Amino acid sequence: MSVSDEQLIAKSVQYSAGGFIENFEHEYGASLLSVESLNGLTFKNLKDSVVLHKVGGGALPFKVGAWEQTREVRGSLVSIGVYKKYR
Repeated sequence: MSVSDEQLIAKSVQYSAGGFIENFEHEYGASLLSVESLNGLTFKNLKDSVVLHKVGGGALPFKVGAWEQTREVRGSLVSIGVYKKYR
């Protein structure tokens, strides 16, 4: 299923709030990661698409290892980014 970055962001909020992270990964083929700190952030062993929720808001890194950010929604309480793996 081809899903836009905006749809991934919207559905990630819905699934995260409901506590159904595993279902999100199965249905959309993307990993969902929620962190409070960016220190030591790595996407190793995650899928080629990753949706990152940064609790506390603020800026997100453009690149994490081999993953590059394709979309970001920045907020004061939560920031959300979509990352795609580039080889």
